Amino acid sequence: MTVHVLLVTHTDVGQALTQVVQTTFGQLPAHWQLIAVSYQQTPEQMHAQLQQKLDALANQDGVLILTDVFGATPCNMALTLKSYDKLRLISGVNLPMLFKLVNYADLPLDELADKALIGGREGIRLC
Repeated sequence: MTVHVLLVTHTDVGQALTQVVQTTFGQLPAHWQLIAVSYQQTPEQMHAQLQQKLDALANQDGVLILTDVFGATPCNMALTLKSYDKLRLISGVNLPMLFKLVNYADLPLDELADKALIGGREGIRLC
């Protein structure tokens, strides 16, 4: 089972997060991809880039898209692509969420999305 994970974030946010994951775990799963939304791109260019990436990743196991901020451009662009049957979108990506995804990478799409949500929520604490 290979659910593809696609991070769609502002500029270098996704790159920084994936670098920490890679440093912590030694490598990223092969099925992880990243799109950095640039302020120099038009919405049409961003949408086309995201559509092209999703078309390339489309498979029988699905795609889990993670964005950084609900209501911001990366999330809004991903929301326009909800027509894919095997696509789940989670906004508010954080490191605990990504760590869960690495540890449970072989789960089916819906179970993987649930693990990501649990990891993200449990990683937020008032200390």
